[in-house]
Amino acid sequence: MKKAVLIVISLVLAGMIALSVVLIVQAVRSDGDVIRIQTDGGTAEESAFRVEGMLPGDSATRTYIVGCGEGGTLTVTFEAGGEAGLLPYVTARVEIGGKERFSGALQDLIGSPLVCPASGDTYVTVEYGLPLGVGNEAQGAALDLKLSFAFTNEKES
Repeated sequence: MKKAVLIVISLVLAGMIALSVVLIVQAVRSDGDVIRIQTDGGTAEESAFRVEGMLPGDSATRTYIVGCGEGGTLTVTFEAGGEAGLLPYVTARVEIGGKERFSGALQDLIGSPLVCPASGDTYVTVEYGLPLGVGNEAQGAALDLKLSFAFTNEKES
């Protein structure tokens, strides 16, 4: 009898562990969006999204795989549009090609293009969040954000 109870408890624990692993993997996969952008020699491609419903301490990540030519310059521009109530509160960290290119208040990034060397598939990761110190002033606010990606091939310049 004791042996049967131990087996049942072991199976329940194993099931709970397996379920936890599945939920963790799903959370990691859904933590950020991955968007493929194909640039075409100076033509800007755009991607827009809305930030809303964030609580202090929340953060999210979006990753763009930007298809660039060989040996050129990638320009990433951030613009706020439509709803911009969250803009004064959101912080951002931008990594391009594995290097941090910006970290700070998102409003400082608006209209200031990030320009860096790029080649082939270049990963652009945008992590944004609402700091813990933000209070009720940001409640119910949202932010419409647009990113533009342009690649200039040095051979064509």
